[in-house]
Amino acid sequence: MRISMRPLLTAVCAAALLTACAGGEGDGPESIVSEPTTTSPTTPTTPTGTPGGVGAVAHGLTEVPFDDAPRQLTGLEQSLLVDPGPYAEEGTTEEALAAARASDPQSAEQWSAAILAQIHGDYAEDVKTVVRFDPGTGARGAEPTAAATGPGVGQSVGTNHFALLFDASDSMAMDAGDGTRMDTARAALTAFVDRLPEGSTVSLRVYGHTGDTTAEGKTESCATTEVLYSGAADTGALGRTLAGVEPTGYTPLAKGIQEAAADFPEESTDGIVYVVTDGMETCGGDPVRAAEQLSGSGVEPVINVIGFQVEDTDHQALARIAAAGRGKYTQAASRAELETYWREQNQAMIRAWNEWRNAELRAVNDAGNANKQLTNEVGNRIKRTANDEGNRGKRVANLLAGEVDDEVRQKVWDFFDQRNRTVWNWADQAHRDNWDAADAQHQQDWNAVYDRGQSKWTEYYERAQKD
Repeated sequence: MRISMRPLLTAVCAAALLTACAGGEGDGPESIVSEPTTTSPTTPTTPTGTPGGVGAVAHGLTEVPFDDAPRQLTGLEQSLLVDPGPYAEEGTTEEALAAARASDPQSAEQWSAAILAQIHGDYAEDVKTVVRFDPGTGARGAEPTAAATGPGVGQSVGTNHFALLFDASDSMAMDAGDGTRMDTARAALTAFVDRLPEGSTVSLRVYGHTGDTTAEGKTESCATTEVLYSGAADTGALGRTLAGVEPTGYTPLAKGIQEAAADFPEESTDGIVYVVTDGMETCGGDPVRAAEQLSGSGVEPVINVIGFQVEDTDHQALARIAAAGRGKYTQAASRAELETYWREQNQAMIRAWNEWRNAELRAVNDAGNANKQLTNEVGNRIKRTANDEGNRGKRVANLLAGEVDDEVRQKVWDFFDQRNRTVWNWADQAHRDNWDAADAQHQQDWNAVYDRGQSKWTEYYERAQKD
């Protein structure tokens, strides 16, 4: 049974165990400077971006370009995209006032603009981060395929294709204890195809099935490999094809491996070759070199070699072919051992999908939590900057006592109080919106990975139960 992440994530956030839970620093704009007692501050309003308003671009400061913005900026966002004022973080309020006084402001609006130009906070990069925010958790890793279960092979994703390279040389007519080697290999291959994942394609290339072991028949036998089946993983169709194959000639193993490069459909992006043979090359070819070339071409398939009732002297040679094809060599002395091999291939896929699911869930969690952490850090930093700027502006306004009349001073103080609240509230809302988007995407991607991994794991598990 799958448990939804949402109650778990909510509980974690409620317990404050993850820093990636949404929330600001404090309940609202901070005011560490008491307002003048002559009047109360005005109620915050939505900035319009008009000259002199809280959303106006500060005069005298260099605008920071944002040409690649993914959407239309609001007036307030545009107004924050400037370099910080010279006294944003350094210098005294007296120095900020002296610098503002140099522009000879007369009205409350002029005083507000002149002071803001000196103490404007450093918002630009954080505003860009807010606007650019992408809640995605990244691309998913490559899904497991049969080719990815070979030793030392990286995972690949795409259409699964299984190229079967089948030895039909005369030695396959020998007794295997419960029928001929050919009978046993036919049954094992049919059982293998029956276990392949839905949507897989299969090709069957045969060699050694033409000519004979005479000197006259060798030329034809060594020159011939043939694709007898190519298409969907249809057990019945493949079984009927195999039933018509009879062992007769030599073993052009290298030629078969070399020509298997043409057996992968154009849409295939990964695959695996299974070479089923009871012996080594008898036509003078170099199957190791052929395996190296096949493994390094096209879809770069893995080449696994199954040696069925192979003579002791041939084991090492066949193992070298598998190694050259980045695959694995397996010995099988009986039908039971062949069937065990196919079961182990199925079990490898069960493990691979379990590992994929767990790794991808970790990646989604890491990316989702990182996104939420980013929204916290940026949102809280903008709010701190708004508080610092607002309080510094109000301190400078307080210094105007005796220099301008109380009404002008009050309006300047109110400007910075309102601006503080407006920028803080914008940052808080953007923070919450981005955090919610990150949380929703995190949940969606987590569920998608879990469902995909679980369905494929279940598919292979159910196939394994047939055994």
